[in-house]
Amino acid sequence: MTKLLPLILACLMTVNNRLGAQDLFNNAADTLQVFETIYYSTFQKRKEFQCALTKGYYVLIFDHKIKTSELGLRINRKYDAPILYQRHNGYFSFEVKDDRSVVYLQFAYDGSLENTGIFAQVYRVAPPIMNTPYPSFVVQDIEGNEYSNKSLADTITLFLFGGIGDPVFERVFHLLDTLTRGYPARFVLMSRAFPSQLKEFKASVPGSHVRIINSKCDVLSPWTEVMSRVDILVVDQQGYLVYKNKLTESDPMTLQDLGDGIRKKLIDLGPG
Repeated sequence: MTKLLPLILACLMTVNNRLGAQDLFNNAADTLQVFETIYYSTFQKRKEFQCALTKGYYVLIFDHKIKTSELGLRINRKYDAPILYQRHNGYFSFEVKDDRSVVYLQFAYDGSLENTGIFAQVYRVAPPIMNTPYPSFVVQDIEGNEYSNKSLADTITLFLFGGIGDPVFERVFHLLDTLTRGYPARFVLMSRAFPSQLKEFKASVPGSHVRIINSKCDVLSPWTEVMSRVDILVVDQQGYLVYKNKLTESDPMTLQDLGDGIRKKLIDLGPG
């Protein structure tokens, strides 16, 4: 991986400097995995962002309109322990040495801002995960039924990871529950809540066909190494990851946008 990072950075520096970050991601899609997105609309309200990152190398890329020399960037672990970073032609790279670290990005930026979408994105230098097969796993739902990577690889499956009681998670749950009823897709909820909480939640959604599993988010690692506020996966009939969406506190995506994107993916996949 240490040999890979300079290669990725060199690739980034050859890309037309018009960001979006999405253009840069597309040019290195096999080696960069987006972990966190900071939007202009959120950056205008606050200048500190908390990210849950796994051990590895990261690249921080900004909108091309931002003067990176004026960012006043600080990257800290919990309790203000600094993480050293390097500047690469306007981009930044840093290493997280502890697994499942809480990292804080702090800015002292007073430049002008235009609400044009993405302010910055954090990418992890990592192997690709899209269009890769299920990792090996065996889990049980709250009713004692067993599921594994082999048993699930027979129809379209939509996974939702999140916390019971979080209002954002529960709104997304009801959206996906309604959406999947109209398609031949299995709907699986994974949460670390207590079994009693999960059973109570199940009872609160009569008529739902959701399978509820008590499990840590990393059961599907590397697809879900670190939990976002809400994490959504769609796996096709052959057991390959075809859609991933991490909703964070800085994400302005509406439920309508989310539903439209997933509905399109389910239509594209066809009958399960």
